[in-house]
Amino acid sequence: HDPSLSTFLDHHEIMPELFASGWFMTIHANKCDQNTLLHLWDEILLENDTCFHYFIDVEILRQNRSDIMKKSQEELPQFLVNLIIEDRDYARRLLKEARKTSINTPI
Repeated sequence: HDPSLSTFLDHHEIMPELFASGWFMTIHANKCDQNTLLHLWDEILLENDTCFHYFIDVEILRQNRSDIMKKSQEELPQFLVNLIIEDRDYARRLLKEARKTSINTPI
């Protein structure tokens, strides 16, 4: 969904398992406040696509793309692990973009 970002991470040997496993296991429980988390989970549960939460993860990376691309190989793992969903407005933007990406992704 973002070939240049993917290439950048691959070039720096940053695999998703390094930073995203916590995202997948907790569905962002440790990345935002409780109200934002409940809103995010409600929206995820209302989606028909069981893989929708992965599109949110893609959008987190896309939203932070410029900062990610500025990091060195040494800085990247910690930076990526520390990405957060700051508030409900940011969560809404992520959800909106994730829905667009989901719709535009071939099955």
